[in-house]
Amino acid sequence: MAAMKRSLYKRMMEVPMMKSRIVETAASSGESRSRMRRTAGLAASAFAACALASVPLMGCQSEEPAAPEVQQDGQTAIDSTKMRGAAEGHPAPDAVLELLDGSTKSIADYQGGVTVLSFWATWCPYCIKEMPDLQKVKENYPETNVVLVNCGEEEGLVSDFVAQHDYGFDWALDLDFDAQRAYPTSGIPYTVVIDAEGVVTKIFAGSGPDMYSKFEQAVKEAAA
Repeated sequence: MAAMKRSLYKRMMEVPMMKSRIVETAASSGESRSRMRRTAGLAASAFAACALASVPLMGCQSEEPAAPEVQQDGQTAIDSTKMRGAAEGHPAPDAVLELLDGSTKSIADYQGGVTVLSFWATWCPYCIKEMPDLQKVKENYPETNVVLVNCGEEEGLVSDFVAQHDYGFDWALDLDFDAQRAYPTSGIPYTVVIDAEGVVTKIFAGSGPDMYSKFEQAVKEAAA
């Protein structure tokens, strides 16, 4: 009889313990689900941030600034003195620019200050869209040279465009693509940031969202 009572008492004691374990398991499961939801939320946020950061810059196809010369033996040759290309951390290629006011100025003449050199055309919507961002750079950092090099269009067309927009840039023509041979690219806008010593510090091949913050950061780094 006593053994039966002890057995019954033991079972009665096990009931609340089992309930407690069930409650603890449920709570643990709830916390686990909550952690999983938080983790999923953080992962989604991180993915979204990475996706925005990795959005490619967009641009327009430009005319080929320099074509290889075909030799008699079938080999191609490019004049390296005319088609050099810009590279971050290296001296900026020089070229003579014909400004819209009729004067000429070489890219090297801008040394002594940070220069933003941007290649564009009136038919390129991406080029036009980012001009307000470049203007904002000019307004907020007036000591910065902002030079827009038009890609092969006639002076009259460029002059009409400039007259319709109140931008404080140096406007340059490149009818013979001399500047583009120094900075060859297959698309525009193509923007090169050059520091005061004439070294390329940043290149933007194309355009995208919030270009002002990108330009501003590049200008600050070039001026540092």
